[in-house]
Amino acid sequence: MKSLRWIAPVTFLLAIAVAIMLVISKPRANTVTSTEPVRLINTVTIQPDVHSPSLPLFVRVSTPNHARLRSAITADIKEIIALDGDRVSKGETLLLLDDREARLTVRQRRADIQDSQSQIDAENLDHKNEMFVIQNDDGEDARRNREQIIERHKIRLRGLESQKLRAEVALELAELDLQRTVITAPFDGQVTQLHVSVGDRVSPGDRLIDVYDRRSMELIGPIPRRYQATLQQALDNGEPLAAVSIDSDTIIQAELVRLGGEVNERSGGVNAIFSITQGGESLSLGRSLRVQLQLPAVANSFVLSNAALYGADTIYRVVDGRLQAVRVSRLGDYIDKEQPDGSLLLSGEVRAGDVIMTTQLPNASENLPVKISNPY
Repeated sequence: MKSLRWIAPVTFLLAIAVAIMLVISKPRANTVTSTEPVRLINTVTIQPDVHSPSLPLFVRVSTPNHARLRSAITADIKEIIALDGDRVSKGETLLLLDDREARLTVRQRRADIQDSQSQIDAENLDHKNEMFVIQNDDGEDARRNREQIIERHKIRLRGLESQKLRAEVALELAELDLQRTVITAPFDGQVTQLHVSVGDRVSPGDRLIDVYDRRSMELIGPIPRRYQATLQQALDNGEPLAAVSIDSDTIIQAELVRLGGEVNERSGGVNAIFSITQGGESLSLGRSLRVQLQLPAVANSFVLSNAALYGADTIYRVVDGRLQAVRVSRLGDYIDKEQPDGSLLLSGEVRAGDVIMTTQLPNASENLPVKISNPY
């Protein structure tokens, strides 16, 4: 009986040992380690240097010499010589007004002058006769009479001479009106619009024909307000600022000459005015163009493609396989054959040799892990 007492505890201990061994020897499930996805990107190594940004502008062809010729007299349109679109030379006849009324007026004014001269001659003759009649009279009364006759003659003569002078002025005006029946080009240019037809009756102030000076054509367009001070400073310093445009395979070259004195209500800035230096022969008044204006050069600037820019002022630098946001200022476009879609950026936080991401990632953010696909 004593031997059976220890069997139960031993059995219990053996069962516990077997259970422990089963737990220890049980196969364990594989541990899953969560890893952050790595994005594949392209990069470029930058070297800040001196660059000239390019500012795109929309301009129109204009000219300060756009003559709107009007009638100075009342007359009928006799003949039209120049039509819309014709190129004309200075002094060339554009159209003729009927000059018959003007010629009659000239003849009448000449007759008025002759009449005034006849009255002056008659007055001189009358005065001569009066003086002859009293030349032999003596005494104080005769002397006073002669003085009165002379004074009255002077007064009448001044009035007649004034009348003749008015007639002469009227003749000059009539001759001027006669000249105005021939409408001529005030400069070498091109006709833009004809407002009358043969037989029309026109009065003083009525528009006849419009001509603009092709040699004085300009390009005018608004500039953003933030560039105004930079451009004005360059103009004050005599720094040439060139602009270029391509119009139907024709290269249009221009140069900034001045800034407008009035704020453009639509843009909030002022107008930039360019003189055309090359290629203006193909342009017409009112034509719209897109030009690229070369701004003053900026030191410590670098070029990146548009894909590198996030928002208005952020790019990403790659440091130890992760993105690092960098604030930048956009100066304008950069025209480069090797990188035609580049943008010129400036930032004091960027250093030579920095590796900048040029891939647009929809979820780009600070510390995002990335892998460079072009590590050269």
